Amino acid sequence: SKPKAWLVIGIPTIPRRDGTVYLHRTLKTITDQLPTDPNDPFFGKVLIAVFNNRPGAHPEFEVAKKAGLSGPYAPYFKFFEHNVPDPEPQNHDQGEANKPGWRVRQQTREMVVMLRASQDLGDHYLFMEDDFELCPHAMRALHYLISKADAYNPGWIGIRVSYGMCGLLFQMSDIPTIASYLEEHAARRPPDHLVPEFIMSETQQSRDYLRGRRNMSF
Repeated sequence: SKPKAWLVIGIPTIPRRDGTVYLHRTLKTITDQLPTDPNDPFFGKVLIAVFNNRPGAHPEFEVAKKAGLSGPYAPYFKFFEHNVPDPEPQNHDQGEANKPGWRVRQQTREMVVMLRASQDLGDHYLFMEDDFELCPHAMRALHYLISKADAYNPGWIGIRVSYGMCGLLFQMSDIPTIASYLEEHAARRPPDHLVPEFIMSETQQSRDYLRGRRNMSF
């Protein structure tokens, strides 16, 4: 079987109403930094996991999937399609800034499915979004900062390298717990509030799990 990746980059994607294309450009900023030479020590160490949350309605995903799996970077890709059911179809409330409405709760459910599908694929997990481009030399920087975090705080819980849900980096062993926390509290706060709340030990539940483990930023 294929060995686990050192880093899994999880990218959820949906089509835009105005037809704006983001995914291809975002993926290219990642693959431009990955080696195609099997002798390179970094070859095959990254897995780009792309999750289509609108199966059958996302033409750009289909194009990206075909190109990814047939091109020189095929070993780095894994494509998923999930039609996550809405358990409350009768409750399409709009919500508020800090109180998620039905669309945000659905986004959280889709995120939980993505995390659980990724939890056995690698050693570390990086949240990305389909409209955030990876900075030049980011792969080298990620390798450096993970090595440094392991040296200074081996039990680190999270490293922030961007904002929102993009650029949150975790050890994969924590992903099942983070997924369960999101699932349990989906109706209380948006996911980009819940994850920082968890890694910053803001609730008794997260404090009981983390027991003083550190989160960092870079």
